[in-house]
Amino acid sequence: MGTIDAESGALDRFRAEVPDGQPIALINLLRYRERAALDGEQLTGRACYEGYVKALEPILMAVGGRPVWRGQVRTSLVGPLDERWDEAIIVAYPARSAFERMLGTPEYQAAVPLRTAALEDSRLLAAVAPQIIGRLAWSVYRVVSKLRR
Repeated sequence: MGTIDAESGALDRFRAEVPDGQPIALINLLRYRERAALDGEQLTGRACYEGYVKALEPILMAVGGRPVWRGQVRTSLVGPLDERWDEAIIVAYPARSAFERMLGTPEYQAAVPLRTAALEDSRLLAAVAPQIIGRLAWSVYRVVSKLRR
């Protein structure tokens, strides 16, 4: 049985361990259902999740969040062999409170059933102090690393 929704106490831990007032990134690991668990709908889990994403876009933008990266997972190099993911998505927020504001909107609450119906299993990991490493920063890192040798 997969984990779709936050477990009891997860938001309290999130508030205790993720300081507010600094950027955060949420890393989503997603495994889609073959068929979405929606009454009367004949959608794949992935198609149903796209409905959730479409509903989420204006809410995300309103709180200052933005998707950073999205990709299809092909294989796991580290982790249990029986654990598989279809997709990974990273979403950045200006602060913990921005994410919490999004969760509290009626529009977000209305979209949650799409996410639940779409997913067989998921993980949502919170990271603080996200850094974007662009080409220039990576080039500088490589040069500095060579100089230190």
